[in-house]
Amino acid sequence: MDNVVKIEAVNEDAEAIEVDDLIGMKVEDAVDLIIQRAGEAGFIDVEDLEEDFVVVTSISLEDKEEDHDRIQDRIQDQIKDSEYLQSLNIVSIKATQREKFEANGKDIPVGLYVINGYVLQDDGTYMKAGEFFSNPEYKEAVKNRVQITEENELKLRERIEKALVKLESNGVDATEYRQQLENAGLEEMLQIQAEIKVASKQPEEAGNEDSGNSDSGNPDAGSGEGVENTETRGNSDTAPKANENSGGKGN
Repeated sequence: MDNVVKIEAVNEDAEAIEVDDLIGMKVEDAVDLIIQRAGEAGFIDVEDLEEDFVVVTSISLEDKEEDHDRIQDRIQDQIKDSEYLQSLNIVSIKATQREKFEANGKDIPVGLYVINGYVLQDDGTYMKAGEFFSNPEYKEAVKNRVQITEENELKLRERIEKALVKLESNGVDATEYRQQLENAGLEEMLQIQAEIKVASKQPEEAGNEDSGNSDSGNPDAGSGEGVENTETRGNSDTAPKANENSGGKGN
């Protein structure tokens, strides 16, 4: 029961992830490995200062509430046992068969379709999951449809510590940040993380300006390439779907 019987990649990023060996596995184990492999492929980076949100959507074949609850409980238990998943924000969303059908027709990830009244933007595009769930007001608005397991304080502190080391290696004095971090709680650490993110970009921007003004005459010198994948972090359509025989589906 609740084993994977089919895995479907819904975009080119997902097609790059090896999943054939996950067929027959317990759905919570498969979800764990798919997310880990997405990280290995570069779609998720647990050590950077961007908040990664991974959306897992469950859909019962018969729209039974108990199917949703059982799958979500098993995934929550897996998160507690998985060091990697504890480094991420996992969003569990319940969806109906009708919502799945309508989402497929509009080529929208079903998890985002469930909350489409909030993520649909004026230009007709959909807000990325990470951007949406990083906003406290949006999270509060959809709390009845989603369950969010946010990274624990220890993992967040470790990530900030690594960022401070990198900041110091670039010649920035991080003494004040370290003092703030010493007795900081979760909310304070999130604020420190946001401040460090801004501080981290300043040396990079200065370096790019210097390169752009060099004698080479190339205004693009020093600008990074290959950053397209940063937009896929935390987006529910970057991972394959995992179906299991009770009707639950991990997105």
